[in-house]
Amino acid sequence: MNFYECRKRFMQRCIAMNLTDSTLSSYEYFLNSLERLLKKESCLEDIGRVDSAMLRRYFIMISETMNSITQIGYYRRLKTFFNFLYAEGIISNNPIKNVQKPKAAKRIIQSFDSFEVEKMLDAFEMDSYIGYRNYTIISLLLSTGLRRAEYLSLDLIDLDLRNGFISCKRCLINGCWERGQGTACSYW
Repeated sequence: MNFYECRKRFMQRCIAMNLTDSTLSSYEYFLNSLERLLKKESCLEDIGRVDSAMLRRYFIMISETMNSITQIGYYRRLKTFFNFLYAEGIISNNPIKNVQKPKAAKRIIQSFDSFEVEKMLDAFEMDSYIGYRNYTIISLLLSTGLRRAEYLSLDLIDLDLRNGFISCKRCLINGCWERGQGTACSYW
């Protein structure tokens, strides 16, 4: 089957699944990129000729213009597309099966120097409730290293005022767990 018919069927499936407009647009954009590769590899007329080596060349090609997070997104879309073709019986071998997901580049988080911290804390008006509250929040975040989601998930039960500890939970969509080994706490 040719690429255009596969694309049409895949997009019909996406629409039938009631995917959001932004998801549909991202699939369209991705499929345009895949079309360029298949055209270059002379595989537009027979999607069954696509193999793992070709998909690896595709990732080499996109790595020149895309960051690692975007490449991972393209990998997911590619996997969804070829899994669909395989499940529908359009292709007999799934070429993405033997292609490893690209690794995300490690990001170095820049920290504030003491001058920046002092300037930040001096910006609050300490004579108003809002200013003092904001100063306290920023001071807590800076001195403990709490992440925003961790701070927002704090409850009174997490505070141990007697011993100066905060029991910190790391929150994800599917639940919370304590950060670090054992009972992770931050000093203030």
